[in-house]
Amino acid sequence: MDAKNNSNLIVSSFTSMLQVALALKFSYIRSVYQIGGYRAFSFISLALIVLLGWGEATAQSKDLRKADKWYKDRYFMKAIPVYESALREKFRVGIAQKLASCYRFTNHWIKAEALLDSLVLEDKVGSDMLFLYGEALMTNGRYDQAYTWFEKYGRLEPEDSLVQQRMLSCRIIDQIPPFFDRFDYRKLSFNSEGDDHAAIPWGEGIVFTSDRARGTKLMKEKSNWTGRDFLQLYYVRQSADTLWDIPELWSGRLNALNNNVGYAIPAPDSSGLYFTRNIPEPNERGLQTLQIYFAEANGSDRWSRPELVDFANPSFNYMHPAISPDGKTMVFASDRSGGSGGLDLWMAFLRNGRWSRPENMGAILNTPAHEAFPYFGSDGRLFFASKGHPGFGGYDLFVSQQDASGIWLPPVNMGRPINSPLDDITFYRSADGNWGYFSSTRDGGDDDLYYWWRE
Repeated sequence: MDAKNNSNLIVSSFTSMLQVALALKFSYIRSVYQIGGYRAFSFISLALIVLLGWGEATAQSKDLRKADKWYKDRYFMKAIPVYESALREKFRVGIAQKLASCYRFTNHWIKAEALLDSLVLEDKVGSDMLFLYGEALMTNGRYDQAYTWFEKYGRLEPEDSLVQQRMLSCRIIDQIPPFFDRFDYRKLSFNSEGDDHAAIPWGEGIVFTSDRARGTKLMKEKSNWTGRDFLQLYYVRQSADTLWDIPELWSGRLNALNNNVGYAIPAPDSSGLYFTRNIPEPNERGLQTLQIYFAEANGSDRWSRPELVDFANPSFNYMHPAISPDGKTMVFASDRSGGSGGLDLWMAFLRNGRWSRPENMGAILNTPAHEAFPYFGSDGRLFFASKGHPGFGGYDLFVSQQDASGIWLPPVNMGRPINSPLDDITFYRSADGNWGYFSSTRDGGDDDLYYWWRE
């Protein structure tokens, strides 16, 4: 039924009910004069209460239809308050499952665990909620309980290889050694209430990615996924050893209004900058996918017009470029077809001034979950974040390197304290290997930047 016919039906139904109420009211006029007003007043009040209740139910149904559309379109922050309100009125398994998924995609893991505590005991709950409950418990550091629910899920879905990895993770976390010895870190002072990540040295400071609030601006919108500003590139100057100036938006040539922009990495010869940005126009599915751009450097802070890299394809997401020390290999994350599932690591080679067709980096590095945020160290080692390899929960940071024949070796979990039960991403290491930056949601649920050093 189209929207116009549905609207006409609602109006017609309301009119009919009102006519009935009015007819009943007038049929009781004689009773009002014979018996007094109490009986008529009570009946009319009841009729009005029924009408009001029907109106409220209709409004809630309309709100839920909106929330379901937002959920489908991945506008999770818009859907959350509607689902929460609906559950306060009446607990429904279907709505609770969608709300739990919204909490997952927005990193509200404490809320997810609290909701799933009771949801997984419902008869009609989907098996995927058992897995999600295990992930929530694991992310909140409850490994023994997480193992129990992963095990229950595994009995229902024995062909899901990812659950075996999760169960293994819950059993080996105390056996994962730290990658660095004599290691310490501190939170950087300019972190915001939003996401701050992907720091790289630039000039006298660092460039990083953030969705921090930037005040009002004509035509500026909020991200439907996070409910915050879109990610942009920022620059902050270091004024002393532990002191930083106030971060400022970086180049207007690189940033774009109402688009996500971030994860910048300079070319090894400083000839330009690779970074990730939404395409300006939606693709055939109505999505503004993420793509990798390159801008040539014209001085320290001036850039040419950014251009898409050769293998760009608006049908898929391409993001998080990492450039090898010789500048001839790019590793990046993508959900393009032909991968292991979720985001995979892919690589392309610079040949005759053009980037080659991407190649999947294979099952040694990629899993059915997500691999993303790659970074090449000065020695050619590849650092990246993974949700699929055994770890502490969420994204963990891993490192791999090639053997003499060019084959990538199985990745090594970088251990505590770099990794935590929550998301740990975007690693940078200095040329001497003694300091750098990483990002984590360990304190507050949003990405924060940390400086690390070897003592």
